[in-house]
Amino acid sequence: LTHVCEKIDLYAEHFNHVRVAHSPNMGINAGARFAATNKLVLDLNGGLGLNTTSPAGFAGAGLSYKLGK
Repeated sequence: LTHVCEKIDLYAEHFNHVRVAHSPNMGINAGARFAATNKLVLDLNGGLGLNTTSPAGFAGAGLSYKLGK
């Protein structure tokens, strides 16, 4: 995780998902988080599969809102 500025973070990681009696799902992904307010965070991510059982690529977006004070 790298803090670009007060409101923006970047990250990159490797992942491995193993299910019993299946080939592992391996890949890399990267993304960015933007803290729009103290309670609202937006994020974008994307990645690539590293083996034949993984998806070739993927992308996603998210929204997080902190409830309460």
